Amino acid sequence: MAEKTQENLDIEKKILSILGANARISINDLAGEVHIDKNKTYEIFNSIVEKYGIRFVPEINIDALWHMEFARQARLQTKRSIIGEAEEMMSNVGFSEYLMQIKFEEKAPNNDELISAAEKEYWIQFLAKTHGNYDALAYIVARPYDDLRYIISKLGAALKNYDMEISISKIWPYFGFFPLSKSLISQLKLFETYKNLLVGLLNAGRENFSEMGKEFGQGYTQMLYSYDRLYRTNVLRRVTYYETKPNKKAYEAVSIKITNKEKFEKSKEEWYMHIIEQANKGEQLYVYACETIAPFGNFVILAGESTEEIKKEINYISKLKGVKVSSTHIDQSLIGALGIREFDMRYSFQYQYLESRNKVPRIQEAIQKIEESPDRL
Repeated sequence: MAEKTQENLDIEKKILSILGANARISINDLAGEVHIDKNKTYEIFNSIVEKYGIRFVPEINIDALWHMEFARQARLQTKRSIIGEAEEMMSNVGFSEYLMQIKFEEKAPNNDELISAAEKEYWIQFLAKTHGNYDALAYIVARPYDDLRYIISKLGAALKNYDMEISISKIWPYFGFFPLSKSLISQLKLFETYKNLLVGLLNAGRENFSEMGKEFGQGYTQMLYSYDRLYRTNVLRRVTYYETKPNKKAYEAVSIKITNKEKFEKSKEEWYMHIIEQANKGEQLYVYACETIAPFGNFVILAGESTEEIKKEINYISKLKGVKVSSTHIDQSLIGALGIREFDMRYSFQYQYLESRNKVPRIQEAIQKIEESPDRL
């Protein structure tokens, strides 16, 4: 019985890993990947969706949005006006990603006060209460500078009874994601058909395109074209998922300050290999990773089944050469969610990095088939 239970858990992990990279894979193709009967695959699929409270959502490449926003605005201009207004147009397209950390000095607001201060604006996609080096952590998607000044001003006004230090750093994500909100998608300067597709995927990432389009008065062909266009332009990285009932008990935000760039570069390869091997064993502790400019280095979020598991990983990171490591405990998510999922690391940045150095077998990422009804047997 124990062996059968372990076998089922292994199949669960395999299915979750596949769905992390391609959540619109059909049940038939999924059964072929895990080498079991499609009816049994469908049964396991439904059970893990319920078990982990899975939400299927789009993973959007924020960095690629400006291309599509610029294309829409340019479409509305004459050739002459495009040239004359290009500089102004460029300053109003595209978003950047930021991490915000808040440290309160003497007293801190309660959860309701923090939520009330942050939820009125669409920029803050994730907000968590923390303890350690700072008291709150936020992931922000905003247009450069002017938006940031506005965010800080609004937060300061809403939390005027508290003294605090706010630190914001521009980030360059390379692993994981934060699920985006409908309010942010509504602000994108994309053609309406594209925004409708993204909202439809956010509502139900595995819904068939015909049903998805009904809400917006659009047909299958329009939704299909929008999906294909956004996928090919890399605005839509993939349809993936996150767990609303994860089997995780400990969460930690880890700052990796680079003190010697050359030494760190030499140890980075070993670190990336460690992350991949760890995930292949079914121990995917890394939820999110990005590069930061202030402080210069990396920032990662770890999630584990125990505090000991997280401490062990932080100890490993601390032994990397050329870095200084500090961590802050994440207590509770107040707005948004962490993108907790299993993920096939062959499609990760870490794997691509090692592949370029001939440290892992080369793979060719398969072009995803666009499935109209992925749950159909």
